Amino acid sequence: MKVLLTTLNARYIHKNLALRWLYVARDKRHETVLKEFTINDKLENIVDSIVEVNPDLIGFSCYIWNGEKTLKLAEMIKEKLKDVDIVLGGPEVSYQYDEYLTPDINGILLDEGEITFWQYVNKKENINGLITHDYRNTARIKTDISYLENLESPYLLDFDLTEMDKRYLYVETSRGCPYKCKYCMASLDNRIRDFSLEYLFDLFDKLEKTSVNQVKFLDRTFNANKKRSLQIAERLIGFKEDVSFQFEVMAD
Repeated sequence: MKVLLTTLNARYIHKNLALRWLYVARDKRHETVLKEFTINDKLENIVDSIVEVNPDLIGFSCYIWNGEKTLKLAEMIKEKLKDVDIVLGGPEVSYQYDEYLTPDINGILLDEGEITFWQYVNKKENINGLITHDYRNTARIKTDISYLENLESPYLLDFDLTEMDKRYLYVETSRGCPYKCKYCMASLDNRIRDFSLEYLFDLFDKLEKTSVNQVKFLDRTFNANKKRSLQIAERLIGFKEDVSFQFEVMAD
């Protein structure tokens, strides 16, 4: 089976980390292709590019900025690839799945999909967090961090290395958020799961050997654990020059 992992980023300079986690977790019995587009690309051109790949299954990563366009794109793709299986994932569809389960969408995977996406590809039965037109399992899936740490790094993929200085590098040191802000979907995941400092410091050592110049941390609250965040910050102070880091913190 040929699997296409794709999304519509807000701009070219952005990279989708979720797709890269799916890619490094891939079942190597299948041919897996990762292609990214932007919301400013013409949908007709995107469709032509996807038809050229001729995938059997397409996994879209959905966010607030690309949800509606993704549905339109799926409709256009189905006109040319009538038998292609289209599955959606990401924060935009994990809590609004009924709105996104249109006739052109075969399935929606809730929450973290590094394992469940490939279960779907392999047509496993009784998949947690899967919504289809004739199956509904609303279990909330969290991937074990130790499993992720043992995969190939999603930050240092061969096809990314030549453009490390041209695009943002998104990094997560944790998943979840301890706060319960009513306006934020992150409040629905109140248990923080940390990547180990050993894993992160090894990553930073390897990143110093690349041309990366802008790193954006995806942690919902980078300084939720003050001691740990300072340990990471102290390591980054010694990082090579001319690299900027962006964090989201609780300023108080």
